[in-house]
Amino acid sequence: EAAAISPRAAVLYDNNSYGRGGAEVFRARYPGTLVSVDPIVPGGSALEPHVTFFRREGVGLVYVAGNTASGLAVLREAKRQGYRGAVLGTDSWEAIVRDTALSEGAYIGMRFTALDPRPEVASFAARFRRRFGEAPDGFAAHAYDATRLLAEALREGGTDRAAVRAYLHGLDARTAFRGVTGDVHFTPGGDPARGDARLMRVTRGTLVDADPHAHH
Repeated sequence: EAAAISPRAAVLYDNNSYGRGGAEVFRARYPGTLVSVDPIVPGGSALEPHVTFFRREGVGLVYVAGNTASGLAVLREAKRQGYRGAVLGTDSWEAIVRDTALSEGAYIGMRFTALDPRPEVASFAARFRRRFGEAPDGFAAHAYDATRLLAEALREGGTDRAAVRAYLHGLDARTAFRGVTGDVHFTPGGDPARGDARLMRVTRGTLVDADPHAHH
């Protein structure tokens, strides 16, 4: 989907384990041309030369593997310079929609959205709205799934640490926990083995499904 937005992309990443991991995944999976991959200080200082370079080199998509502060800083500098390419962030960016003017048009890869038509998501979102008066975000959904998964591990695997760990380690694509964020199981290294994120676009302070084929 990202390649459909632009065949030429660049990556900025928070210089920490989260950012470096996100950058490596994007580098491995992006099918277009990666013009540059550069670390930034979390929070995004000294971004002017990066955006100037993107404009000069015709970079159509900038992926920012970083926190909300980094995302806002990149968007702010892009707006200041009149950068016309797309900016893509991770699902940790969900809070940027509160700055409606700055976030307008930004893309976010979401592993959960309350717009998902799956029945289990619709049921969870309706119950969450009744209880809290607002739609659940990704943090709420992941916390919900993590709590339910641990409860199942305690019930099915056993109540000591080794039993819980063994239960979680034993999950695979066939026996995955069916959560509102999708099927949950783990790689041999202990990371979540998840499918692709859903591409969303910020429009007037809300996240809507993005049609990448409509953008260049």
